[in-house]
This record gives sequence, C-alpha cells and structure tokens, in this order.
Amino acid sequence: MRADPANGLSDTLPTRRPLRWAIRRAITALAIVLLVSLLAAVLMHASIDETAEANPRPAAAAVAKP
Repeated sequence: MRADPANGLSDTLPTRRPLRWAIRRAITALAIVLLVSLLAAVLMHASIDETAEANPRPAAAAVAKP
C-alpha cells in the first residue's frame, strides 16, 4: 500500500517490503558474524592444541624442587 501524494503524504513512507528486506539483511549479517566467530574459535582452539603438543608441560615431579 503506497502513500498517495495527492493526499499530501510523502511517497517515501516505509512499506512492508523494505522492512522485510531490512530484517533479512539483519539476520544474514548476524549469521555471517556468528559463522566467522565460530571459525575463529575453532582455529584458535586448533592453534592452542598444536602449541600444547609442541611444548608439553614437564611432569610434576620434575618441577618440584627438593
């Protein structure tokens, strides 16, 4: 339902279609942000695992001083 300029209303009033597009864009942006953060978390976890394998912690007995 478009606004009628003859009634003095602007033709730029929001309609349902732009609202739906805005909601769809917001959901898409949120999904992209979540996927990127999930990917970053997985990569960071893998990096921590590789570091732990390359530099294992010494045994507790070797660390204890007499």
